[in-house]
Amino acid sequence: MKTILIILLMLCGRADAQYNWTWIKTSPIDSTRLEFMQAQVLDDSIFIPIFGRYGYKVPKTVFQPSTWSTSHTHSYASLTGIPSTFTASVHSHPISEITNLQGSLDGKSATGHTHTIAEITNYAGYVMNISAANVATTTDAQTIYIGLAGNAPSTSDGSQRVYVPKSGTIKAVYVYANSGTAGTNEAWVLSIRKNSTTDTQIQSLASNSANRVWSNTGLSIAVVAGDYIEIKSVNPTWSNNPANVRFNASIYIE
Repeated sequence: MKTILIILLMLCGRADAQYNWTWIKTSPIDSTRLEFMQAQVLDDSIFIPIFGRYGYKVPKTVFQPSTWSTSHTHSYASLTGIPSTFTASVHSHPISEITNLQGSLDGKSATGHTHTIAEITNYAGYVMNISAANVATTTDAQTIYIGLAGNAPSTSDGSQRVYVPKSGTIKAVYVYANSGTAGTNEAWVLSIRKNSTTDTQIQSLASNSANRVWSNTGLSIAVVAGDYIEIKSVNPTWSNNPANVRFNASIYIE
């Protein structure tokens, strides 16, 4: 029995050096607790029985988390139960915290602004097409108006109106005439007539071809939505009149 007590005291002495336990003798001690070597909680410490009424009184702070070491690390791979992805919670950032955002915004145009057509590069305009029904016979020195699709040319100004749907500038015009009988090559003048008031010559063409083309790509006629235009033809006095003439025109506006 004495040998066992010495061994226990040696062991407890090691514990005493590490944890500052105090060797005490208590009286009395619950026999049930002694039988199972159970610790007793005292006011400021815990009594751990070793032999009989002898044992160690351990400060409670030894068993409190505040005295445990918090300076330690773990590798991410050693952690279990970690999700593979994390859903970010709703949050916000000022512009200053987002890299290059302010500089990118500074290079943008403000909303609610406008540009003139002249300020837009590679602007694609639109084309207005004009055609007329067959003219079986042509009359010398006559002025006729071409415009209303499917209609024969008329001698009445303003009767063949084609309305401009969008404001812009007439830049180019091509007029093609196919004749069943070509006729002779007297100068034939075609013009654009705007709003029955203003004429701009397309071309004076002297040709005896059955396929005549009047063109002008150097025009600059300002138009607004609601203006109307016609092709005005001033017939020459032919030696041999063209016959069965069909007109088709393309007017480019941008």
